[in-house]
Amino acid sequence: MKDSFSSFVLRDLIALLSGMMLMLLHGTVEQGILTALVPQSAAPWELSKLVFWPLVICAAAGRLSRAHIPISRVLPSLVLAPLGMIILCRGALALGYGGRPYAAIWMAVLAAALAFGPDGRRLSYAWTALAVVLAGAYVLLALQPSLWRPFLLPGLAASVLFLAD
Repeated sequence: MKDSFSSFVLRDLIALLSGMMLMLLHGTVEQGILTALVPQSAAPWELSKLVFWPLVICAAAGRLSRAHIPISRVLPSLVLAPLGMIILCRGALALGYGGRPYAAIWMAVLAAALAFGPDGRRLSYAWTALAVVLAGAYVLLALQPSLWRPFLLPGLAASVLFLAD
């Protein structure tokens, strides 16, 4: 995306602040539709919400700004950034770092998505469909916790969902 540096800084600040707000709500929202927005555990899938929803807020803010940035430009980032967050968090776990680098990974993925995200105007229908599927997955898996067992870390399913192995 070819935007000015001040536009990037403003969008990154909006994304970071909205992500921190979601982190602050962690533990306060335990049921209902808001669980789709707020991470419920330290699982990489849940932490990817800290990338997806702030990017949605940035897309809306860019659309409403004077620059009138089309949402189709941000759609690839809405799909690729959460997947990148999941992969990098799983990699940190595989390397034995645990959850220590999650905040740095989160900030780096958000900044990279806003700065280097590909332009989605060419395949806007495909990117729109993928973004809607991802948002639907967040909502569905938040409202039906038994479906998200494969997305949890081993051993976390029993402690978070109180499910028997």
